[in-house]
Amino acid sequence: MGAFIIFALVFAFLIAHFLGRKRQIGFGWSFFFCIFLSPIFGFIITMLSKKYYEDNPTPSKGKKVAGWIIIVFFSISVLGGFIGTASGQASEAAINAIFMGIGFIGLGYYLIELGKGKNFNTEALLKVEE
Repeated sequence: MGAFIIFALVFAFLIAHFLGRKRQIGFGWSFFFCIFLSPIFGFIITMLSKKYYEDNPTPSKGKKVAGWIIIVFFSISVLGGFIGTASGQASEAAINAIFMGIGFIGLGYYLIELGKGKNFNTEALLKVEE
């Protein structure tokens, strides 16, 4: 199990470093999704993001609504995970529900900010402005 976690962390870092930094999602969000959702899901989200030099996303009410729906739904999931661990027996399913719920709450927040037209890759923005 420990080797799998190390492999996942290294793979998450590589995705965020080599792909996330070249896209509007940026290193931080790419790494967040790879850690909390999975490297595969993080890779997919990263690749769906526009490249950093493309136009910023256009504001979208649909992305904001989807983000809020995801936040509400997965907040309930996290709450259920905490209730499951409060019984004194922290089951693996409850811990996974909390971990994945945090990842999806982050995805909801990301979608809300993306719906406002935000580009998250501040490092690349500084390079473009120079």
